[in-house]
Amino acid sequence: MLVGKKRLIYDGEHVGYRILFPDGKTFDMAIEDSDLMVEDFRLEFIEDPNISDLELVARGNRLEPIDNSKVLEMTYGVYAKARGFEYMENTDLELKRLYNHYNELCFDNKLPKLVAIEWSSRMTAGAGYCRRERHRTGTRFLIKLSTHYHKRYPNEVIDTLVHEMIHVLHPEDGHGSKFKHTMNDLNNRFGFTLSVRATGLAKVNYVYVCEDCFQEYERVRPIKELELPYVRCGVRGCKGSLYLDEDYTDIG
Repeated sequence: MLVGKKRLIYDGEHVGYRILFPDGKTFDMAIEDSDLMVEDFRLEFIEDPNISDLELVARGNRLEPIDNSKVLEMTYGVYAKARGFEYMENTDLELKRLYNHYNELCFDNKLPKLVAIEWSSRMTAGAGYCRRERHRTGTRFLIKLSTHYHKRYPNEVIDTLVHEMIHVLHPEDGHGSKFKHTMNDLNNRFGFTLSVRATGLAKVNYVYVCEDCFQEYERVRPIKELELPYVRCGVRGCKGSLYLDEDYTDIG
């Protein structure tokens, strides 16, 4: 556990902390990031009688410093990189707070703390994914959630996150028996609506419609023109031909 001496600092607008570590490094961080950093990186801040807190005096509705302290507002990502966790530098703070909350609530804090969690605008087919990487320092996990998908299904952010957290718990199982057992248990205990498959595509560029039963099929990529006459509806007992609905096509 890293131990640092803490003092309050101020730049005339933002209040923050300056952490002095035994190796001589000094980090300034925004005050709103400090709790998450302490929880994730297991820091222990101790007060030092030789380092006095910044004195702030009230003037109207503002707090102003007596001295000229500066705060650089080091963010969670910059701090993670500085401490050797570069893969976490793009972690979204709100998603990380949710991860920590559900790690405690649903998984008894059995999941690793140092999991990178990001939003991705490049994911167009699914809601999220969890990637495991082997590194000389140990196993690393990266969770990504699709911005496109959650714009379409904004109420599924928690379900998607918890789904990916089950993959962290059972990294070798895929959507196998262990995954499904944990998924069903969490659904029963906490009222989630977790499922193996996402509700739909993250981004729909093409919609095909059955000529007979009018079933719609959403796709990211088009069906090849030469193949379309041979593609049939998947509804049981239908097998109608499909056509491209120009009104719903969005390739912009």
